[in-house]
Amino acid sequence: MQNKRKQSAPSSPTPEISFIVSAYNRPSYLTACVATLALQSERHETIVCLNSKDSTNIRVHADICKRFNVKMLHTGKMGAYCCYSSAEIAAKRARGKFLCFPS
Repeated sequence: MQNKRKQSAPSSPTPEISFIVSAYNRPSYLTACVATLALQSERHETIVCLNSKDSTNIRVHADICKRFNVKMLHTGKMGAYCCYSSAEIAAKRARGKFLCFPS
């Protein structure tokens, strides 16, 4: 009887860059930004920080993130000025060697 080792799924490589994008009621900006970041050749991850409690806005942003295979971090904080604290939370979760905050 042969000994078969169970192979685990390959872990995703560590990204070189983590792009952290703050989003607040601007789905057209988010679409353009995430589409541009998807073209980057370096290994990267993109994390979208959503600062909204509006369910329609959350759904629209979630659809954009799903389309581009992007992580979405919904902090539940409201207002454009909360984006800095949300970005800080995302930076702590980022796996990249370098952090980039496109604006």
